[in-house]
Amino acid sequence: MFNLHPSLLKGFSFDNAFSVIYGYNKNASYKSKGLNGEFLPLIPPMKINSSMAQIIQLKSKIVDAITLKAEAEVNSAQNRYLALNDTETATAGYTLLNMSLIAPINYSKNKTLHFQFQVNNLLDKTYQSNLSRLKYLNSREMRLGLKIKIKSVEEFDKSIVVSFGKHQIETLSNVVCERLLVQKV
Repeated sequence: MFNLHPSLLKGFSFDNAFSVIYGYNKNASYKSKGLNGEFLPLIPPMKINSSMAQIIQLKSKIVDAITLKAEAEVNSAQNRYLALNDTETATAGYTLLNMSLIAPINYSKNKTLHFQFQVNNLLDKTYQSNLSRLKYLNSREMRLGLKIKIKSVEEFDKSIVVSFGKHQIETLSNVVCERLLVQKV
């Protein structure tokens, strides 16, 4: 991981992440068999994520800053896959370009709503993801998101009571809260 946050360029960041995973079948009968059992299935190829972001400070009380972010996602070819019984196929490498705009909206003195607009695969590149069962993907993806910070979470019998601001209190089961990663504040 290599990150750069220069103090001379306020709000600028250049972040990078690198991952490589190899998975081998430890069963001795598959040793040196290559695609016919030596490699484990569903192992992602080498991947590099690189992004540049700039936080722009505004003189507004409602939207005091916006963040512009550009990201490149580089996935190498996956030639270490499990071909035994036609489990997987080789996949070519590809690069995706993504852009996003993030703006925190201060709708009261202590309350903020986070607005995010994101476009993935900006150049509408056709690619084949090693981990996708759909295999060929070629669509530009746009996301619009809002994030609300929860004011309080209280335990209630075998469920959890969640309230945010003056809004109605909702009761969620522990299982739902675990899946949403809701934590007590």
